[in-house]
Amino acid sequence: MKRFLTLLLMCNIFFISCNRQVFSEDLNFRRISRVTETRKLLKEYALCGCITYATDVDRLKKDISHGIYIEISNYGDRDVYKKIDSMSKAAALGIKPSQIADYGYQKPLLLGCMNFYKSKKLDSLVRSFDRIYIRNSK
Repeated sequence: MKRFLTLLLMCNIFFISCNRQVFSEDLNFRRISRVTETRKLLKEYALCGCITYATDVDRLKKDISHGIYIEISNYGDRDVYKKIDSMSKAAALGIKPSQIADYGYQKPLLLGCMNFYKSKKLDSLVRSFDRIYIRNSK
């Protein structure tokens, strides 16, 4: 009987430790998943900014998308958005006109903004905010 109780106790300890590890891994996965999702939101925010700065359409200037992205990404640090806005504006102003006469030497605004959205420079900036997000989400 004593061996049975000892075995039962050891099994309980084993299962409890396994459950804690699984729970810990689940929390870590959710944190990583949320950080990844937030990076995506910040990049979309940057794309909105680039398109807004690149065009002179009044309707885009009044668009509320920026505010929505700020609310759903929930960083809590307004400097994050200021830095992204600054980079978005620089990217938009840096779009060069096409050198092809058939295109009337126009600027490829959406192409330029999409290239900015996919750039390593933007990825690097967005990743640099991970620690801010993790600190504020605890």
